[in-house]
Amino acid sequence: MAVVARFVAVLILCLVILGISNLAQKLSEPQVIVQRESADFGPAPQFALINEHGAPFNSAELEGKLYVASFFFTSCRGPCPIINANIAKLHKQFSKYPGIRFVSISVDPETDTPDKLSDYSTKFKSDDDNSWTFLTGTTEQIVQLSEQGFHVALSGNPPIHTNRAALVSPASRILGFYDATDTDEMKRLAKEISSLLSEAPPS
Repeated sequence: MAVVARFVAVLILCLVILGISNLAQKLSEPQVIVQRESADFGPAPQFALINEHGAPFNSAELEGKLYVASFFFTSCRGPCPIINANIAKLHKQFSKYPGIRFVSISVDPETDTPDKLSDYSTKFKSDDDNSWTFLTGTTEQIVQLSEQGFHVALSGNPPIHTNRAALVSPASRILGFYDATDTDEMKRLAKEISSLLSEAPPS
């Protein structure tokens, strides 16, 4: 009996030590804080470009609006058609909300004239829809806007550009970046847009 009692006591002691060890390990692990998808990547850039109708377009027109900015070029046969097709789905999903805009910026401004952008844009939206704007400018403007403004790389000829779309708040803060060629990423973006629009005061 003494041997059995000793064995039980040792077993209980081992279980207690194991439990304390597991508790200590859990307490030492970093705690996960649940937060919204978007963060804050700093201020969105100010810019003055030309839209698909040949008219000046200033980022001041986006102030007070939630907007999605993406990069493409019209002769791209790689990710650009996918990017713009996915942006078109978002645009259609939120077409009834006046508080959101979309801007698609060409990274090949020497080729993508306003006329070319106008023809290209009608593949994705109606010509008189001003909630989605296609933009061009000088090469210097576009490189600066991409790399220094939205912090995404741009190089090469033909251009090698980011697939990421930037979500910008009505206060002109960059909230996040989303791979516009990835279905799951675009679902996350749509979810975040819905959340932010529901929080916005009536315009």
